[in-house]
Amino acid sequence: GELGTLEVGRLADLILVDGDPIAEIAVLAGPGKVDLVIKDGTIQKHKPALAVRAASAPAFEPAE
Repeated sequence: GELGTLEVGRLADLILVDGDPIAEIAVLAGPGKVDLVIKDGTIQKHKPALAVRAASAPAFEPAE
């Protein structure tokens, strides 16, 4: 019940990178390449500039 979709109240493991890892696997190599890591719905790592942009972004609104 907690895994499989991105919805409010569910857990998520995500890795955000600047690029397409399918087209260029190197976007996953090295600590400077990963912009954001979320494990079990909790941010584990983020680039400082990403946090500033996220703070000014509108809150996520789930679809009805």
